[in-house]
Amino acid sequence: MTLATSMRLSTPLSIEEKSTILISSNPSITNNNLTKLYKYSQETEIKSYIDQNGIICQCQQLTERALLAQRKIFLRKKLGEGSFSCVREGFDIFHQYKVAIKIVYTQRASKD
Repeated sequence: MTLATSMRLSTPLSIEEKSTILISSNPSITNNNLTKLYKYSQETEIKSYIDQNGIICQCQQLTERALLAQRKIFLRKKLGEGSFSCVREGFDIFHQYKVAIKIVYTQRASKD
């Protein structure tokens, strides 16, 4: 699974709307949330693959959750799913707006 792209779902709300809607119902910048984001941003995993010469190689890379945490985005509900990807709702706590995250399953997608 690879994080392919992210894009804005909605524009940031005005100051009045933020105070009545966003702060009460969306994640905010608290010590607990920042601690979680920092912890998640350090996550790595080891990926194995076979190169062109048939040699098994390993590399260490950040997890999808780490990539989102570094951008200060909380992952939320699934919006849709297709054959090769799914789209999840996220919330950018730094900029205070919703985002859509498209996650592409590279093993299912063709190599073309």
